[in-house]
Amino acid sequence: MEKNSTDKRMLGVAVPVGALRGNSSMGVGEFPDLAGFACLCRKMKIKLIQILPVNDTGYESSPYSSLTAFGLHPLYLRIEDLEEYDESNSTVKTESVQNKNNTTSAKSENTSSNVQTQNNSNFNIPGRFPQASERLLSANDLSGLNESDLKIMRNEIFARHGYIFQTNDMKNHFQNQVWYRPLSNNVNSKLTNIENKNIALIRRYE
Repeated sequence: MEKNSTDKRMLGVAVPVGALRGNSSMGVGEFPDLAGFACLCRKMKIKLIQILPVNDTGYESSPYSSLTAFGLHPLYLRIEDLEEYDESNSTVKTESVQNKNNTTSAKSENTSSNVQTQNNSNFNIPGRFPQASERLLSANDLSGLNESDLKIMRNEIFARHGYIFQTNDMKNHFQNQVWYRPLSNNVNSKLTNIENKNIALIRRYE
């Protein structure tokens, strides 16, 4: 009777995908580089390869708080393998993207809708107002926003760091956000200098 494979010791290696940079990589290792690394491991009789994280972790860097266990992180995609890649001039076709941008760039009567549309590109930072955690805000960024929008903008900064809200309105609002994870009653030590300055500025306009 053969022994179960789990009874045998196997040699393994843990490596981040970004460290597997090859000749065809663009800056960091990419998913296709795993094939060559697997061949090397086979020659060295390495049976297991552990790679974390390979999925999209959003604003968090921990693989254990990832948004999904089934999606591959776009950082490790190879540009040449994308369907939109145009090999003739080594660029990614952007016609559909440009058409979409032309539609959304039209002026809107609702200023707060404009602010949200213009910042959809900040996909790594969750929330309606990702710019509040990304760069210093100016008066122009806040003009036209009502009191409710300003309050959400300010509290999104705390929510991104897992702040547990005490007031019912903010608690109810962020519990409906798929990216929000309540972790701590005090996140002041996690706030960046940019976020602290933006919080102070937003309070002045509230």
